[in-house]
Amino acid sequence: MKKTTFYILPFLFSVLIISCNTPAKNKKAIQECFDKYRKAIHENNGLEAVKYIDNHTIAYYDNILKLAKTSDSVTVSKMKFWDKTSVMVTRHLFKKEDILNMNGENLFILLVANEMFSDDEKYTKTVVQNIEIDGLHAKGEILINEVGKTNIKF
Repeated sequence: MKKTTFYILPFLFSVLIISCNTPAKNKKAIQECFDKYRKAIHENNGLEAVKYIDNHTIAYYDNILKLAKTSDSVTVSKMKFWDKTSVMVTRHLFKKEDILNMNGENLFILLVANEMFSDDEKYTKTVVQNIEIDGLHAKGEILINEVGKTNIKF
């Protein structure tokens, strides 16, 4: 599987629930947070990238680990495509004993470090736009190369 293909889901999924770990004060701060996350991903720095994701993302990777530990082939075959892919990549990259001792945060960090989220040149013009701030939460759109966009919440 190409790194670029696997990059798309975690990149978008993680960005959907990025948290700067401080209240969103303005649109510039949100873009700066996003840029720091992207820089960490580009540098395969999982320890830095994990600072910009929230508990929902960690819970997702906790669940992927649970599935990687306990799911048989029938269960895996019934999973959604990206969950199935994540389980299979986890099983492929890491030894069983390592998986048994990991948590979701560790998995995320190691996936980033193993270039599973590798940045690609075609994602270099990615910006957060149409940001709406409501107290401690914000929502907006990620625009990739002035073409593709997806809604996100902070």
